[in-house]
Amino acid sequence: MAPAEPTPASPRTAAAAPAAAISDLSEELPSGEGPVESSSDVVAGRPDHVRPTRRTLVAAGAAGAAVLGLGLYARGFSRPDPPPRLPAPRFTGPAPLWTYRGTERAAPGRLGPGTRAPLFPTAAAVDVLDPATGTRRLRLPLAADGPPAYGSGRSWLLAPTAERVHSLADGRLDGHDLRTGHPDRPVELAALLGGRVTSHTLLGTDGHALICTADLAPTASAGPAEVLFAVDPAAGRLVWSRSRREQDSLLLRTGLLDGRLFALDTGERLVAVDTRDGRTLWRAPAGPSVSWLAPLPDRVCLGVDPGDLRVLAALDGSPLRPPSRPPGATWRYLPPITDGRALYAVRSDGEITALAPEDGRQLWSCTLPYRVDLRSVPLVVGRVLYVPGGADDGVTAVDVADGRTLWTFTDGLPGVDVWWLGTDGERLFAGHDSVLHALPTA
Repeated sequence: MAPAEPTPASPRTAAAAPAAAISDLSEELPSGEGPVESSSDVVAGRPDHVRPTRRTLVAAGAAGAAVLGLGLYARGFSRPDPPPRLPAPRFTGPAPLWTYRGTERAAPGRLGPGTRAPLFPTAAAVDVLDPATGTRRLRLPLAADGPPAYGSGRSWLLAPTAERVHSLADGRLDGHDLRTGHPDRPVELAALLGGRVTSHTLLGTDGHALICTADLAPTASAGPAEVLFAVDPAAGRLVWSRSRREQDSLLLRTGLLDGRLFALDTGERLVAVDTRDGRTLWRAPAGPSVSWLAPLPDRVCLGVDPGDLRVLAALDGSPLRPPSRPPGATWRYLPPITDGRALYAVRSDGEITALAPEDGRQLWSCTLPYRVDLRSVPLVVGRVLYVPGGADDGVTAVDVADGRTLWTFTDGLPGVDVWWLGTDGERLFAGHDSVLHALPTA
């Protein structure tokens, strides 16, 4: 497979590749002709020259067409037609610094939070791009997804820094150096945990260790076990582990921030775990029908049906006053984000409200030109809030000082996926489907 290459920021005309087809050849011989006498062989020395008959010419032509058809048929197998080229982009908003077109559809769900390098993950590999030019420097293979069992099967990829990525699949932790592509020594979970792993999940990293869960198969002396644990990937050692009792089982709705893991348990409680040693810091009632959780530096926000927001203090789990939602509202609250200056509450109808973190008073509000959902993950870079929408909607930049809409970027390319964002602090990486753009930050 030929490597994908970045395209220049300026639009260009792309001609569609012609589609060739071979039609069936059929021609009836003229009727009313009698048998043809066999002719003498000139090469054998028989001097009688006989003109070829119409039937001979037609037969020869049919044979030639058949040979040509077989040749083209075989050529079609040996040299397949190239895939149709994407149309030229039609940009609105800022001109991209570069545009990368992948050969496959992106799978941004493989990326964990904190990605700083421009990465283009797919179902089978991750392309590591040069941040300045968008050229592909490396292609790192990823293990295939495992069975759709509770707790895993999926091979999550995360890039906590600009130097290294880690993935977990088939009971093994793998790491790669993003600068060289060199693999780290793999870590087998069975040897690490002392049992056969039936499912697993890579929850994230606290900057030092990888936080994971695993289900262990029953043994002759013990039944199945659920384990929450931390691994030092550089040393390949187990930092800590704790078994999860049924009444204390942590669910998959989790979040990592500032050395703490926040997770829901089966008792409808929010649990805070210290990622340095695995001890429980506090438990607090979370209530039923929690659809998502979003940890922030000073609070943990929970999305609860039918779309309300519940807020707990990150220090001890005490309840905090949430922003109000009118009775009968048809929109839902989505996970908010913060930059320390304000809390940006995002609604599914596209309205964003900036709230003062100390007392919750409204600073400003604005409305996006499109609706958003849980797949639209906003990002703050400097003084700008970037909010992605659907493939046709693009990405909108909002000034965090007053809520002014600065621009909405679209590329005019066909697609069905929601835009996904990343940054290295200097550039905004915005992609959907099989393209990734680098945009200047304000």
